[in-house]
Amino acid sequence: MAPRRASLLCGRHGLGRPSLLPLVVLAHAVATLVVLVFLTNIPVWSFAVGRSIGHSSRRSGMIPRLATAERCVDAQLLAGTREGVAAAGGEVAWEEARAAMVDAMGASPDEAETWLAKAFGWSTWLALNRANYFKPELPEVGQLKSALGWLVNGPLGLRPEDLRAAVAASPKAYLREPQRSYETALAVAPEEFREPAQFLELVLRDPKVLELTYDCLGSCGAQCARCWRPSLWKLTGGALGMDRSPGEQSQPAGAGYPEAWRSWR
Repeated sequence: MAPRRASLLCGRHGLGRPSLLPLVVLAHAVATLVVLVFLTNIPVWSFAVGRSIGHSSRRSGMIPRLATAERCVDAQLLAGTREGVAAAGGEVAWEEARAAMVDAMGASPDEAETWLAKAFGWSTWLALNRANYFKPELPEVGQLKSALGWLVNGPLGLRPEDLRAAVAASPKAYLREPQRSYETALAVAPEEFREPAQFLELVLRDPKVLELTYDCLGSCGAQCARCWRPSLWKLTGGALGMDRSPGEQSQPAGAGYPEAWRSWR
């Protein structure tokens, strides 16, 4: 009787014919890995040691790829927004609003349109797959110009580069009734930030301060995104006021312990 032959890679079926299934599965897995590594530029060893994509991307050059993808997303946002604006008959108002923003802050036309799309709901409308129940708005050019003028000539006195950074960080807060947002945010701000000069320092540090128009006073009102309390730690970088040792002197706002934590505890 002939010796029974075995294969290292293949098993045998009942009919004595070698199975190709393990080879097919192995080839498919290798091909998938090669394609994934090529597309994402992630080192193969990152899978072996269990590193996350976010961690390995800093070493593998994934950041430029993500930036390229972000530009593609912006291009899609602009294209979709322009289609919607044209369908709404708002092309003239849209172009005038874009021109006003370019003049006020030195932004590129595409940047200006991107921020307008985010401020007036077009980006949300596109994210909802152009849902009929959500209605984006067209900018009122006169109101937009007044808003930009107030940001430059009002108590904030933003320079073009500061205005550009602020609008990029929070388009809706700065392009739609910024004076009202400013007055509300200032009124409910912690006591040490209610002086316009101190408030301006916060705005220049983090423009999203203008979104903080609510104060829960330590009893959560489920409006954390616009509440001062959860934002203070990031804004001041200080420790909680209650964590100070007895007799320790308070420090200026932004330099150490924010007094507001003590009053809100």
